[in-house]
Amino acid sequence: MATDVDLTIDVAQKAFKTSWGPKASSAERGRIMSRFADLLKKHQDELCALEALNVASENKMAHTRHEPYGVVVSRMMLRVTNCVLGCHRNIVCLSYIHFLLCAECSHNPNMGQSCITASCIFVQESIYSIFLKKFTILAQTGSSFNPSTQHGPQILQLQFDHFMGFIKSNKEEGAKVHFGGERHRQEGFFIKLTMFTDMTPSVSIMQNEIFGPVCSIIKFKTEEKVLEIVNDITYGLGANVFMENTSRAIRVTHTLEADTIWVNCAQATEMNVPFGGYKQSGMERELGQYALDIYTQVKIIQMNIGQKL
Repeated sequence: MATDVDLTIDVAQKAFKTSWGPKASSAERGRIMSRFADLLKKHQDELCALEALNVASENKMAHTRHEPYGVVVSRMMLRVTNCVLGCHRNIVCLSYIHFLLCAECSHNPNMGQSCITASCIFVQESIYSIFLKKFTILAQTGSSFNPSTQHGPQILQLQFDHFMGFIKSNKEEGAKVHFGGERHRQEGFFIKLTMFTDMTPSVSIMQNEIFGPVCSIIKFKTEEKVLEIVNDITYGLGANVFMENTSRAIRVTHTLEADTIWVNCAQATEMNVPFGGYKQSGMERELGQYALDIYTQVKIIQMNIGQKL
């Protein structure tokens, strides 16, 4: 495995230096990237099957837990470093009309391993019970090849043990398990999607990034109180707001401390719209012109073309 990875990296670096890198025009590099995108689309079914079986990472290191590591790396690199340091998305539902959509958008595919995984779901008191019922029905754990499955297995025993320990520690802190919290099947590293309820804002699940099949559902009474709790959370990568009153939605989104806020939708992204983080969720931005700025090194050349000095 290591030999295959090393060979792939060597070939990619050699190709960059000799063919599609600095020696190629921007137009030619654009054609190569478009061709690559066409091939990905053509073979998407095969690639998805391979990805479901293989969880390795290509020519990079992805760090997705505990931001101090990212902060240290940023200082050591002595260059612009774009770090996603805290993966956390808060969802606020204030609408009976949109609670079904909110329940569907709150589920985290890929075992919750997403930078904008729904960690904390805040539901207004009047629709809390019906939301819990719908959310529980939607929870499905099983094979990654089953279209109805939302959560597959953890990658290995170490990851499985980590999340089971996390679930146990939050129960000890006083959080109540509403659904899940246990192993799914005896074979493989499957964990049932776990939903915590009845907790205080200080518990670990609300203040730490999880990156796994665990979320918390919090009941609230007033808009002012829920905004106070959400903004007190350390991270602010993304947020969702579900409500039918447009004026109220604008007011809430202006108050929320998060980078990207989706209103009555989830993860609706555009390639030209920047994406990044607030507070300890990261620095810089990806996508659009902002992303190009990160990869641009400014160089100043001053040349005397007139009289001799």
